[in-house]
Amino acid sequence: MLAWSRMVVVRALSSPPAKSARLLSVLTRTSLVLLLLLAAPQESHALTTLLSQSSACLGSSCEFAPNMFGPGASTSILRTYHQSSPGSTNFFLFQAEAGMTLFGYDHFSAYSRASGEANLVNGTPGIGGISSTGNAIATLRDVVSVPGPAGQGTLRLMWRVTGGVDAGWSTTDPLQTNTLAGVDLSFVCAASVGNTPLDCPDPRLQWTGVTGVDESVNVDVPIFFGQSVQYQLGIVLQASAGTGNLLSADTIAFLGHAVGDFSSTGVLVDVAVLDSLGNPLDKSGIRSESGFRYDLVSVPEPCTALLLSLGLVGLAVTRRSRV
Repeated sequence: MLAWSRMVVVRALSSPPAKSARLLSVLTRTSLVLLLLLAAPQESHALTTLLSQSSACLGSSCEFAPNMFGPGASTSILRTYHQSSPGSTNFFLFQAEAGMTLFGYDHFSAYSRASGEANLVNGTPGIGGISSTGNAIATLRDVVSVPGPAGQGTLRLMWRVTGGVDAGWSTTDPLQTNTLAGVDLSFVCAASVGNTPLDCPDPRLQWTGVTGVDESVNVDVPIFFGQSVQYQLGIVLQASAGTGNLLSADTIAFLGHAVGDFSSTGVLVDVAVLDSLGNPLDKSGIRSESGFRYDLVSVPEPCTALLLSLGLVGLAVTRRSRV
């Protein structure tokens, strides 16, 4: 059986090495594989699971909302972190917020926000870089079997995400050149046949600035035709904002925010079965332990422009509420 615990952790990282292109929230494969089920009860280790999680972090210290299971599972969290008073030395005020609703194996809604302001003196004992992070997390787990020719193939899950992103920052640190606020959306995949793990790619999207989002993401689950394959997909939306490592000896003023709004717009739009050469095969024979009909998933026909506009309206509202 696949060791599910290797698959699920979303840890808010404190500052990575200074030469990193993004100082905050560099979600490596290892870090993503550590956190999704950190606080999950035993029920989360079932072969078929729909699990919704959310967490708010200051640096690497995180608080979790209660885990929720099953279709329609929804979690949310909002935390405020502060020290001293505005205008005083070594003042900071940060917020982290996240929410995830998992409607089923084919639809999720996610929102994540991080914001903060700070006035810090470099070199003061106990005072270093400060960041806040909101994590919205969905975990989908199933066992599938696909008839076909002998050998290995691919079960391709085609997701579409639409919504909006708003990330920006300012700092008085003259030496700071790193990205200090941004949004990540990762699809972290694990699969196995019996005790044998299979290589499962992890698509990832990243944004800074202000932009509407309409992206397609292919999650390629490896399969062996005629055999039961366990797979797990962790969908992680993370927004991070923070000062980064304080590089100047001067007092540093920081103001930043990051918002990722994908409310009701993460949809599994199609499923395909591919042979070892990438050729499409009939998908009508797909069977699953969960009972979800992968073979019936097909491209929907809602108006993409309407979905995108709704996401951007929600984003405009949330911008007014950030710190």
